[in-house]
Amino acid sequence: MALCSRHSTPVRVKRLKEMNFDTRKFTNGTLFATKRMLKDYRDDNPDPVPLLYQTGYLTIADVDAEKGAYILSFPNEEVKYGFLESLLPMYVGNVGAGSGKDILTLSKYVESEELDSIRSVFEALFGGVPCPTNEAPFEHDFQSVLTITFTLLGQYAQCETQPNTGRIDCLIETKRFLYLFEFKRDDSAEAALRQIEEMHDALTYAADKRILYKIGVSFDSKTRRLADWKVKKE
Repeated sequence: MALCSRHSTPVRVKRLKEMNFDTRKFTNGTLFATKRMLKDYRDDNPDPVPLLYQTGYLTIADVDAEKGAYILSFPNEEVKYGFLESLLPMYVGNVGAGSGKDILTLSKYVESEELDSIRSVFEALFGGVPCPTNEAPFEHDFQSVLTITFTLLGQYAQCETQPNTGRIDCLIETKRFLYLFEFKRDDSAEAALRQIEEMHDALTYAADKRILYKIGVSFDSKTRRLADWKVKKE
């Protein structure tokens, strides 16, 4: 199945943004479709998923017999990263080289323990989210930007993992460092950091020799900006 051209991709991803599509569904095994739905790939269909399937951006990963539906996902890593790279600018504008919010720059900061610079990337990412004309909820843009950004970090990042000691919003791993993130909307970074402590998330990594950073991050839904950032090093 051939992929559609790069020129048609922005049309699909723009539609996803406009419909407040939950981007987590692309990678968490919860994107369902029936055979009938997948046959309806008219260009004027408000649901872009059938057309993304027919053009090769999505494939059938599994079958949910109980629901009588297919589970869709990206066919390979190349398609996944290419598609998400084209989707991120729909939320935050320019994310190219030199923008201060590109993924390669963020990965460099993560590898080299540049905490202030990591914060600057997140500030730039959310500073680039325009105020929507359709009054889309901040929660949608907030979650989408985080999901796409951390997915594009590839092997570095795991989001919403479930260790025995509790839930982690995001874990970033490098050869030398571990970063545990907890994100809050309209709450304090201190509360986010406290949640990491109370959930005992860090105990899972107590025997790890790498330097551990616990990072609480707060976002303000009114200003649509990063409001606060607290770091604890262990």
